[in-house]
Amino acid sequence: MSTPPELYDPACWTRMLAAAAWPPAQASIGVLTRAAFKARRGRLLSWCFPATGPQASVADWDGEAPAEMAVLLVADEAVLHALRGEGLALLPRLVRRGELHAYVLKTRDALEAAGLDEFVEDLGLAFPRH
Repeated sequence: MSTPPELYDPACWTRMLAAAAWPPAQASIGVLTRAAFKARRGRLLSWCFPATGPQASVADWDGEAPAEMAVLLVADEAVLHALRGEGLALLPRLVRRGELHAYVLKTRDALEAAGLDEFVEDLGLAFPRH
């Protein structure tokens, strides 16, 4: 089953990111369906946070996260539709319920340097500094 194209509408996600008012960051966040993650191929939704304002984009995914990606969010398609419909404030609840898996791809120091450490902590994924 293929994912409906509206799930990957960059304009919709960009509006949601702007409404969330997250600060600029030097790294991106990726979003994948669980099916694409398991298959190691599919469509990757990327959230970027330049100083000019957040931007969402879509690209083919071949199983490897881009070097600038700090966090990869993976969930079933229905969960991503709920997130798109209800808003990004739903993210921490989805993580707590185990419906969305967040893979942290950078060290805590790298997250801090990139400006995404608070995002990770807000998801409830705080981790110690080693």
